[in-house]
Parts: sequence; C-alpha cells; structure tokens
Amino acid sequence: MGGILTLALSVVCVNALLMGSAIAKGVSSQAEACKLLIRAVKPPTPRADPHAPYYCELYRKSPHYYVFALRSKRPAPVDSSADWVGSSLVGHFAVRRNDGAVLEWDFAADKPLSAVPPAEAAHR
Repeated sequence: MGGILTLALSVVCVNALLMGSAIAKGVSSQAEACKLLIRAVKPPTPRADPHAPYYCELYRKSPHYYVFALRSKRPAPVDSSADWVGSSLVGHFAVRRNDGAVLEWDFAADKPLSAVPPAEAAHR
C-alpha cells in the first residue's frame, strides 16, 4: 500500500513540475511578445523586407493574447521612387501568452487565425 501511495505522489509531483515549466515558458511581457513576433514573421511574410527594422504597435491585450500591428520602418520597396506612397503595415498578429505561439490576426473579426510557421521551418 505504501508503494502505491509513493508512486501516486511521485506522479503528482512530476506533473506539477512539468506544468510549472510549461507556464514558465509563457510570454511575460509585451516587449518579449514583440521580439517573438518579429523573429517569427520577418522572413516568411511576403511584404517583409528581411533587412528592414520592424516594430510592434499594440492593438490590444487580453488574458490570452498580445495583439499587434507589425510595421516596417522602411515601408517603401527597395526599387521604388522617391514619391512612392504606401503603408508601413506588414500585418496584424497575435502572440499567445501561455506558449508564445504567433498567429495571424483577423482584424475585421477580431480573432486569431492560423499559426505563423517558425522562420526556421519556413526556410527548410
């Protein structure tokens, strides 16, 4: 009987440790979420210039997501003329707080869409 109780307590402790480490891997700040977003979106996004500096404009925070408008500080295409007019918006994205997953954000419906594949996976 003592062996079963010890085994059960061991399983509970291991599960608690694993859950604690999963929580620790969540996103703890807006700045961290922005870094994750830029790292994930920069290369695979069609409008993204891999050499341009990017920044995040917070659209909103929720208990589950940081939602950003990702913008480029150099919106004009490299070969554009001086009178080029356009947007610096790369897109709207969400970073899930509990695990750091980056998702496209449907601005009109105000909800997450599909996950953005990690930059490394997109280039394999």
